[in-house]
Amino acid sequence: MILPLNDVHVRSRMGVKDMYRSISLWITILFVFTGCVYSPTVNPMPTIETVPVAKSEQSAAVGADPFVQRERQKAVFNAELGEVGVLPIQVFVRNDGDRTLWVRPSDITLTLPDGNEIHSSRAAAISALKDPDSAYIIGPLLLFGPVLAIVASSSIEEARSARLKDFQSKEFPDTVLNKNESAHGFVFFVPPREAKSFSNALLNVRLVDNTAHSSFVIQLPLTALDFMRKEVESK
Repeated sequence: MILPLNDVHVRSRMGVKDMYRSISLWITILFVFTGCVYSPTVNPMPTIETVPVAKSEQSAAVGADPFVQRERQKAVFNAELGEVGVLPIQVFVRNDGDRTLWVRPSDITLTLPDGNEIHSSRAAAISALKDPDSAYIIGPLLLFGPVLAIVASSSIEEARSARLKDFQSKEFPDTVLNKNESAHGFVFFVPPREAKSFSNALLNVRLVDNTAHSSFVIQLPLTALDFMRKEVESK
């Protein structure tokens, strides 16, 4: 059967449209599901000998390792935290005395060059900063039907949960240290927007002596940070 020339052109255009629609669908699926998968990474194990900055005072040792480099951030957090204005610092604390020491991430602060002292943020808040925009991802998928959008939404939630669990596992714990015990983990600082860049800062680690019911602060000068806030355009 020979089709009229007009029917051939119509069917040809319909075939091209179907082809482009199919290509767009698979590109969208590939983009969505590669961007909605989070793989936990290995948590580095520091010692007082391996951290770049360390100090011992009052029978306690404190060390710090700022993770400023993008490559190091991606290796540990599977993300560049600098993109959302976060400065992660790995902290190590060891009790060398006979009393017990109480250490909390909320008692660890950072003094910026302008004298502004900022408190650390919890891992849950930092993890949320790296969550993908659900509307930005799921919206285009609705063009191909609700089933794909539902599957994508589930993948996004799974990635969020995995990221949160991983970040919290690497956060410095709220802990009590007996003699010769140590703890380590990351504290996360989000400098204010006016602090767009700085190279030096002072890390303040407050330790509570549970035996003497007192506290003291060990300060570590951090240099060569080269922190620079990267302004991210809103979607």
